[in-house]
Amino acid sequence: MNNNRLKPISLILLAALVVSLALSLLACGGGDKTTAETTTQADTTKAAEIEEEVDSLTARQKVLDDLPDFDFDGRQWRTLTQTEYAWDVWVEAETGDIVNDAVYQRNRAVEERFNIVILPADAPSYTEASAKIKSTVLAGEDAYDVFQGHMIQTGGDALSKIFLNLYELKHADFTKPWYPKYAIEGLTMNGRMFIGLSDMTLAIIHRTYCYIYDKQMADSYGIEDISKIALEGKWTVDRLIEITNQVYSDLDGDSTKSAGDYYGFMSPVVNASTTYYYSFDIERLSVDSDGVLTLGYNDERMMTAYEKLNTLFASEGTWSDSKSASVNDFANGHSLIVSTVVGNTLSSLRDYENEYGIIPYPKLDEAQDNYYTICGGGVSTISVPKTISDTEYNGAVIEALSSETWRNTVPQYYDVALKVKGTRNEESIQVLDLLLDGRAVDIALCYDGWKGFSYKLHTLVGTGTEWASYYASNSEPIKAHYQKVVDLFFED
Repeated sequence: MNNNRLKPISLILLAALVVSLALSLLACGGGDKTTAETTTQADTTKAAEIEEEVDSLTARQKVLDDLPDFDFDGRQWRTLTQTEYAWDVWVEAETGDIVNDAVYQRNRAVEERFNIVILPADAPSYTEASAKIKSTVLAGEDAYDVFQGHMIQTGGDALSKIFLNLYELKHADFTKPWYPKYAIEGLTMNGRMFIGLSDMTLAIIHRTYCYIYDKQMADSYGIEDISKIALEGKWTVDRLIEITNQVYSDLDGDSTKSAGDYYGFMSPVVNASTTYYYSFDIERLSVDSDGVLTLGYNDERMMTAYEKLNTLFASEGTWSDSKSASVNDFANGHSLIVSTVVGNTLSSLRDYENEYGIIPYPKLDEAQDNYYTICGGGVSTISVPKTISDTEYNGAVIEALSSETWRNTVPQYYDVALKVKGTRNEESIQVLDLLLDGRAVDIALCYDGWKGFSYKLHTLVGTGTEWASYYASNSEPIKAHYQKVVDLFFED
């Protein structure tokens, strides 16, 4: 991501631009003045309709997966996943809950389309699921069509060489928008990908790291609309520090900073801190065409990022604690901004009275091209056991479930997450799209195995530890760990 990237324009938007340009050229041409004016007015109206449609989530329904008309004759679809996200795979019936019903409707649509039966997921704990997928594959059993396992645990499982290279699946088109672009790039090496991300696992939206802020309280402090700042590409850590420094109130009146006060910024520890490696676009790993690994995390950008984080977390307006500083504290009126995950809007903020905004983690600076984020390390990823018998079947069903989720299930999820329930706020939708477009899960995170730098940052910020000295003491064993991962991708 450190290389300059142009964000791809969607096919729909591109079509709208082409139509708009063509209509403009037509309007500028010769001919009868009355006819030209009539054509211009009609075409301008049509172009406006196209533009409005492009801005709407309903436009997703016109992005097709290009799959053939398969009839799989009642074949079963078998999933092994983890207990926590079994709802992501299968639900028994519609209940009136928007997300539950969206998953149910998605499954029914794919079942009817291909004449298949999606079975309830086999869903033990994530460690038991890990043991089960390894034992069945190593025994040569074709027991599951897809494994939706715990991300970090699955990264370790992959080292057992039990998963198919996902690029061998027929009909799975990883350039489609239901596969997060930066995650697919980040999890691919040497033309191979053993663990992938797809919107068919709603968990990768549910557990995407973000910030949430109270719009009404921001206005009361005279703070510019942060959603607008984000859409303009100007949401940076310096702007966050500036806001944080101006917001603090001793609510409990004890003259001491505590969880009962009001802060500009609250942040839980551990996983939430890992995101900064990505949101600040830190170089993590680089591997050349021969499989030679260079470990990152130690350039000038990392040093600057570390200094900024120390400044942010030392601010009077910041509260970070393992037992508080959560979205629940935000919901109870203790912070202007909180770092959390998108899915917490469905639970903790369901009854929140003020209008809130979902925004990305900040950039390191405005020169950075995009906003980036990650999903929590426990989300369900997608892997396919090497023992499957039919790459056409597996590829087609994964593609269909993914596209159906992106087109029809995700918009319903947005309705709940944004509290719009039928009255969409287009700005909020744009910002959430911007956030989710930046999901940049990569090999450094997915294959970390709790042996890399991914989950170390929270233990260092605010302790006075120098990053350079910490890196020097820990880089060699971390590099050795990742070399084993690289070898997996480059073996003959």
